[in-house]
Amino acid sequence: MKNRRWIAWGAGVYLAIIAVVAGALVLLTGAARDRLDEALGERLRDTAVTAATLLSAEYGDSLTVWSLDPAAAENSLEFLWLTTRLDGLLQRNQLAEVTLCDPDGIVLHSASGLLAAGGENAFWQLDPEAVEEAREGFPAVSELYRRGDLFQKSAHAPLMDSAGRVAAILTADGDATFFATLRDLRRGAWITGLSVVVLLFLLGMLLLRLQAVAERYRATVQR
Repeated sequence: MKNRRWIAWGAGVYLAIIAVVAGALVLLTGAARDRLDEALGERLRDTAVTAATLLSAEYGDSLTVWSLDPAAAENSLEFLWLTTRLDGLLQRNQLAEVTLCDPDGIVLHSASGLLAAGGENAFWQLDPEAVEEAREGFPAVSELYRRGDLFQKSAHAPLMDSAGRVAAILTADGDATFFATLRDLRRGAWITGLSVVVLLFLLGMLLLRLQAVAERYRATVQR
């Protein structure tokens, strides 16, 4: 009876350890996700706001015209220079995408070439609340969401004309390499946790085997 009680107590201890390890892994990955999410949001917001502030001073009034007449943008050297600067912003900051849209979501320029100029920015539908804030004149960061095998996060910043109206919205999207870090961290944490669980299981089996050997030896001595 005592042996069975000891085995039950030992099994309970191991189960408790496994539960603690699993809980710690959940907390670790959750905290890592939140921290990376926050850090990326701050980075994207700062990048978008800085670029939007500088570009508003130079192109705010022109963007109002280009939004109303996209054909005027196609024939403008000023617009060509603006797109060149957006392409440079994409490269310098290692972003996944930089888009410039009018307040209605019509693409004026896509630095990655993923979106066609003149079409709707379908990615705005993934987080309409953040987009609406930008339309109202305030920078906003989207929630972290998943698109296919990649995580995605965006920051939207309004470009203002001289009258204080929103002339366009600049969107900066997080790069895939950053999100790969999160996936690698989660994978490494779970591999470590599973290794610990397997080790505890093997140790438990070893202790049970030693206990059985000790019981057989005790029975032999008592004879």
